[in-house]
Amino acid sequence: AATSFILFTGSVASLIVGFIIEGNVLFDFSGMKTAYWFFGLVGIGVIFCTISAMKKIGPTKTIVFSVIAQLTASVLFDITGLLVLPQTPLEWKHIVGLILMFIGIYIFNYEKSKKAASIS
Repeated sequence: AATSFILFTGSVASLIVGFIIEGNVLFDFSGMKTAYWFFGLVGIGVIFCTISAMKKIGPTKTIVFSVIAQLTASVLFDITGLLVLPQTPLEWKHIVGLILMFIGIYIFNYEKSKKAASIS
């Protein structure tokens, strides 16, 4: 309920400010690229999945997995040039960053399972 309220009030505020600044041009979608419509639908899916995951695995793991998924997807999109993005070369620092994130997740989960085992 809180997330729905926040998204709704943010959307209403954005529409009001956009209408004040841009006027009726804000609602002219004739020049919008098809990819942007797709990105909007993906955003709806991300919000739904995030809310569902928080109920099942908790907020901390949900946020950690979301950040890793976003950064991994951005690296893949950058190196392949998917979704109307300019193609950029894969550098060693991209790979090292992804590996460090996965190591961090492993350590985070290992420490939690170790504490849970010692409590039992």
